[in-house]
Amino acid sequence: MRLGIVREACASKEPAVLKAVVRAWLVVLCASAGVWFLVGLEGSVFTHAEPVVDSLAKPLKQQKASHVRGLTGAEVLLRRSHIVVDDDFLPTAQVYLSVAINDGEAARDYSQITIPYNEYYETLTLDFARVLSERGGLETIKPDAIQIQSPAQDNFYQDRKELTFSLPNVRAGSIIEFQYTRRDTAAIMPGAYFARFWLHWWQGKAGGQSSRLDPVIRREVTLETPRNMTLNVHVSEPSLIAQSVTQSKTHKRWHWSAKKLGAIALQAYMPREDGIVPYVSVSTAAGWQAVAHWADALFEPHIVLDDALRQQIAGIEKNATGHDDKVKAVYGLINDQIRYVFAHVGRGGYEPHSADAVYKNGYGDCKDQTVLAVAILRALGVKAYPALVATRSMGRPDMPLPSVHFDHMITYIPAQAGSDAIWLDTSGDNQLYPGGGVGLEGQPALIIRPSTTALTEIPNKGADQHKAHLQLAFQPPSKTGGQGGSLTADFTLRLTGIYEQSLRSTWMYQAEKEKAIVDSLANLFGNAELTQLAINNADNVWQPFEVSGVWVFKAPWSAREPESIAFNVSQLLGVFAGVYQWHKPDERLQPFQVDPGFVLEASVLFGKLGSDYQELISVGPNVSTPWFNLRQGSTKTDQGIEVNAQLSIPTLTLDGDGYAAFYRAINGLLDEQGFLVAYNIADNGARASVGKSDSAADSLFVEIRRHIADGQFASALTAARAAAKLNPESGEAQYLLGLAQGYNELLDEALMSFDLAKRLGYEQP
Repeated sequence: MRLGIVREACASKEPAVLKAVVRAWLVVLCASAGVWFLVGLEGSVFTHAEPVVDSLAKPLKQQKASHVRGLTGAEVLLRRSHIVVDDDFLPTAQVYLSVAINDGEAARDYSQITIPYNEYYETLTLDFARVLSERGGLETIKPDAIQIQSPAQDNFYQDRKELTFSLPNVRAGSIIEFQYTRRDTAAIMPGAYFARFWLHWWQGKAGGQSSRLDPVIRREVTLETPRNMTLNVHVSEPSLIAQSVTQSKTHKRWHWSAKKLGAIALQAYMPREDGIVPYVSVSTAAGWQAVAHWADALFEPHIVLDDALRQQIAGIEKNATGHDDKVKAVYGLINDQIRYVFAHVGRGGYEPHSADAVYKNGYGDCKDQTVLAVAILRALGVKAYPALVATRSMGRPDMPLPSVHFDHMITYIPAQAGSDAIWLDTSGDNQLYPGGGVGLEGQPALIIRPSTTALTEIPNKGADQHKAHLQLAFQPPSKTGGQGGSLTADFTLRLTGIYEQSLRSTWMYQAEKEKAIVDSLANLFGNAELTQLAINNADNVWQPFEVSGVWVFKAPWSAREPESIAFNVSQLLGVFAGVYQWHKPDERLQPFQVDPGFVLEASVLFGKLGSDYQELISVGPNVSTPWFNLRQGSTKTDQGIEVNAQLSIPTLTLDGDGYAAFYRAINGLLDEQGFLVAYNIADNGARASVGKSDSAADSLFVEIRRHIADGQFASALTAARAAAKLNPESGEAQYLLGLAQGYNELLDEALMSFDLAKRLGYEQP
């Protein structure tokens, strides 16, 4: 969460969509991420006697008289902010908001308002909050409906509180208004003022499900500064935002305004860049070097060693002589002995404890662990610096002006001694070395050292560094029944990058660990039970997390009658890319982003039953497009038929027609037959006609109906297409193809198949 570091003087909700975007691409992690953090609710009632404070706006009845009510949603009638910065660079801000409520959903969402603030640096007072009913009655908020709460504490340093209040009788047709005053009591960076003013209002949805950005009829920001204060300004969209500047003998007044701003839809897989929501940034800081000097002055005095730490350093020097060995030894030491604990209430969130105190206590937050890592590394002769980072939970903020706009601190180890640069994040629990993962890739960072004059972008890893490799071996039962007469499949799942981080986190933080893993992988084979689950390297920070086990298929397998097994790359896409949750092109409102890129691989063995005959009926295609590459192939061996598939999708950002074309191409993969292997077909020396035998057709027909009954519609479609291809004159094959197409929402194709089945003489049973 944002620290309120670049806290908007007219602050609003956090851009929760940015977290949603990351969560969507973490696929398996999304079900587990929420268990990392615990909510601490103080439950203290905010003592509120409504002060006599002038409103920044006209009375609600006058606002209502000039407003034409919309049909749905909500409309921000006016959002007005007035900020005064004093000679000590401390601002006092009054913020006003009025919102027309047009339907029941908006009424639920706006019934409760939450405004974050940092209690170490500022105070927040609710000036008033009122509701104008549709009939014209005005109702004021009750004192006991106002609370100060502590938000969920996560792995980022912050000293936040939340002013939360519930408005009375919010209904469709009513208009709400509230105003609050935010006063800074201390400067984050002495001698500097910086802020960001969003044009829209981020309103949390009921139940904590993302946020909404409703249309804004009018937005105004007025900022007053001493005349001799140099203020740098960045306007993200000058065509939307009007700017004017006036001055008196003592003060300068800046004014920004915008009218008739449209709603902004928040969708999964949208870009995490700030540019989606227009804003104004201001800063008096001289440059990024000034920010680095400020941070360095807070950090350097805490690089302190004591005898206990020197003893640890001596042990590392004895056993780790090379540069990489030393870095790994420090990572291992902190992972083993220092727990992540946020324990900095009243310290402002930026100044760490001293390294010796962190080691003695055995706990610390990200900046504490960073000061400890830097202290030990420097004592070992390794150059190392702290780095402030804006992680992906903040999106990818645009920072055109110097400010303190970060939510995390890690250790930067520049290239030296023949080794590449390392971004070391020790704050994770049993996280694969060097920590951080996808949360850091491509994010802006400020390396804290005297020579720093600009931000640095943490490098992205290539798509091949985010890989899920499924090794699968189908084993039909023997003629004597085998595994209770069921088909089984041994599997091993090897992971890197985003996928390794996701499943490792699932295992680390879910209460029912095995069930969480099983649920994550359930859609690979919905008609089978995952048994004999084994987890490797869960506590090993040096080797990737790995999962293995056995799928036991529910349908009985005939050792003598025709059977078949199918595998399609769509099974990987459904589990590891969330492809079935992607919007259809006509539903896509925002650009679609794949970030990071990824690779999905499968090595599949269709095991052979002794000397029994098996036939590869259909083969998955090779596909090259501007957006992805798919390479597939098969070979026959003594063990059976081996299949290999690799799908590579790089980082992409697509809009409009580009997304529509990509979506069609991906769905083309889902519609492909994939690999289908037929079993238990007698070999009479006429293998060319095997696929067209009645027994093979009957086998496929049974398989199709079984998949449909089990809800495995994609597998049913694969088998149905194979059956129709092998038996083009079979009305039953066309009918079953129509069924499978219908269950996969291919309605036009289904109608054509049903029509052909009827013309071939097949009547629906």
